[in-house]
Formats: sequence, C-alpha cells, structure tokens
Amino acid sequence: MNNNGEDFSFFEWEFSNGETFREWHVKKVFFEGSHTIKLKYEHLCDTGVLVKTLNVTNTATPHVEIHTKGDIIGCKGDMFVFETNKPFETYNWSFGDGATGNMQFETMLTWQTGNTQ
Repeated sequence: MNNNGEDFSFFEWEFSNGETFREWHVKKVFFEGSHTIKLKYEHLCDTGVLVKTLNVTNTATPHVEIHTKGDIIGCKGDMFVFETNKPFETYNWSFGDGATGNMQFETMLTWQTGNTQ
C-alpha cells in the first residue's frame, strides 16, 4: 500500500458532522469535543471501514491584557473604560465594589475614594 491511495479502488472519509471527502489527504479543523472519523475503503486485498474517535481538548491559556483608557489614578466621579486586547465569547467584569459588567468594553464611574480590586 502506498500513501497516495493508488492501491485503493474507493476510499471516503466521513466526519461526525456529516462531511465526506474522497481525497486521500484531507485537512480538517476540529474544535474541542469528541469526533468520530470513518474511513471507508476498497483495496486490492480488502474492503472495510476503519473507525476512530478523536478527543480534542483545549488546554491553551489565553493571554489577556486589560487596559484602561486614560490614567488609572483618578478622583471621585472620574470615569474609566476597561477593555481587553482580544474578543471573547463572554465577559464577566467585577470591579471590587459590587459593580459588574458583561460587555467587551465596560465603563466604571468612581463613586468613592479608595482602591478598587
């Protein structure tokens, strides 16, 4: 058997999302989760189906930078806009004083003196 599929009279890749391909070399992007891959084939010596399960996990830790527009030191009544360096699916801001936000860009109005964590 060679790696070009020339010894095969038929082969077909089938992915768990229903996509099928009849090319020997298939490039496919998988997202996190469990994916079933089938290879149906007819070879000079054999006919069959190979089934494999691919488990994809995302262990990448995103590098996030949080910026404010303007100075971080301010006075009571000053407004700060917080933003991230990358878009995300969801946002959960907590400003340390009970105020929260769920948008990519959040504005915080300082209403007391002191530190906010």
